[in-house]
Amino acid sequence: MEPLDRKLAAILCADLAGYGRLMGDDEDGTVTALERLRQQVVEPTIRRHRGRLVKTAGDGFLVAFGSALDAVRCADEWQRGVAADTASMPAARRLVFRIGINLGDVIERDGDVFGDGVNVAARLQELAAPGGIAVSDAVYQQVAGRSALGFAELGPCALKNIAREIRVWSAAPDVAAAGTPRDPPLSGWDKPSIAVLAFTNLGGDPAQEYFTDGIAEDIVTALSHFRELAVIAGESSFAIKGKTANLRAVARHLGVRYVLTGSVRRGGERVRIAVQLIDAASGEQIWAESFDRTLDDIFAVQDEIARQVVATIAPEITRAEQRRIGRLPPQALRAYDLALQALALGRQGRRCADVEVVEQAAALAERAATVDPTSPPALQSLACTHTILADMRYFAPGWRVILDKAYAAADALCRLDPTNAVAYRLLGHVAINRRQPQEALAHLRHAHELNPNDTETLRMLAWAENNLGLTADAKRHAEFTLRLSPQDPARCTAYWALAFAAFLDDKPAEGARWARQAIEDNPDFYYGYAILAACLAEVGEADAARDAIAFLLQRQGPYIRSRLAGNNFFGVPDLGRKYTAALRRAAGPLHTELEP
Repeated sequence: MEPLDRKLAAILCADLAGYGRLMGDDEDGTVTALERLRQQVVEPTIRRHRGRLVKTAGDGFLVAFGSALDAVRCADEWQRGVAADTASMPAARRLVFRIGINLGDVIERDGDVFGDGVNVAARLQELAAPGGIAVSDAVYQQVAGRSALGFAELGPCALKNIAREIRVWSAAPDVAAAGTPRDPPLSGWDKPSIAVLAFTNLGGDPAQEYFTDGIAEDIVTALSHFRELAVIAGESSFAIKGKTANLRAVARHLGVRYVLTGSVRRGGERVRIAVQLIDAASGEQIWAESFDRTLDDIFAVQDEIARQVVATIAPEITRAEQRRIGRLPPQALRAYDLALQALALGRQGRRCADVEVVEQAAALAERAATVDPTSPPALQSLACTHTILADMRYFAPGWRVILDKAYAAADALCRLDPTNAVAYRLLGHVAINRRQPQEALAHLRHAHELNPNDTETLRMLAWAENNLGLTADAKRHAEFTLRLSPQDPARCTAYWALAFAAFLDDKPAEGARWARQAIEDNPDFYYGYAILAACLAEVGEADAARDAIAFLLQRQGPYIRSRLAGNNFFGVPDLGRKYTAALRRAAGPLHTELEP
């Protein structure tokens, strides 16, 4: 076997932000505009900086350079040129790229490049803000002081499927002279935008992290009820916990104008919460406060913080609207504490697909509900943990009992607090599992009305809409999820929703691309393999489709057998038959093995 041809190269990966939304709005126009940019801006810029265009894939570009400085200068000119070219376009139709650059060892074969150096560049691209550039520390050390760009440190970052942490730097070319303001990547919303970062636990006890995180998450929830605000989901804003103190870089990374930071010190029955609100555009602290209270006053403090933030950054919101922040206080702080522990443990178990951890979380939630059966946080934790458990034990004995517990807790929470969006979202989730698509859609739409910024509701809503053939709505909600929570550990479900919508719209090639994105994001996401198989069968890639089915047979046999038997969630029979037929074609000779 001949030795592999290895070399040191600077790898640039670029991707069009919001490609799915743009294609959904105007497929022909997007393809035409992208091809024009490629011919008139992108490829000439690459040639000027001695780069080699290795390959393109839809909206993505992979480019190799002999030096890091050439790659960075190319990226800078690329972003400026695209901004100038598209400045006259409506904001909603403007094409904006994310670019990631890494310097590392790559394998070159038949004109293509492979290896860790390429993988890191692809992950860096995902970290870049729209219109911005993210580079590894290896690149930064080569170009610092030699490039016109100013870099901000994002700190050590854990990149998906990369074993080691990578120190990351970000930059945004100043394109104001070309007619496009510099700030849009930092505040690209048409309303005030804010990220609540994970609060710092000053008590020194790691066992209290769940409490500190719970306080911040409650503030995210309180803020996200307002349509006048764009509130980044906690899953994304908490993902950079402890990684950087550069708030402007964090804001640009998350695409927001304002950042709320804070700390919590708990001692016995007392708690001290300190918060500060930063205008990231100027770096100015525009509000700060410290609260030293007893634990039984914690909810009043959370609401006061939320009201002050709203009044500061969106003063046009009425007092009546601000009163919607208020909640029903629990009658037992012990129940609240147990509920926070249950929710934190449930999320942990879901992330690592550990049923035993989720079962422990469900047991904690049941203890919370026993301590205080009328506590909203206790009921919410009970409904959440049992919904997660039902999803993970879908084919196991006792599944319906678990689902019934989730429904009962969510229903009780709705009756206790009719403004609780999570309760309606969970009722919708249960209704989907019970094959009640219309009821699910009604619950989820009401949850979205109550809390328009909740990404879990948006993901579930997209699922329900696909089940009823409402693909345009499903795509819109899936794409909004990705914008609100770009670093969400569950974003593979949004890609999956986009894949399903494309499949149902007779666009299987596009569906396969979204399905592969979902699988790349989470290789264990078996729903992604199923829709990939269906899409590949539609485009005639029989071998690849059969490979996806074979993977499911090995990893999730009961699931794929059920789907091939025609058991699905669709509320429109024709859609269900279309999906089943595609899966059966994908299975081919394996079909007989997969029959229940």
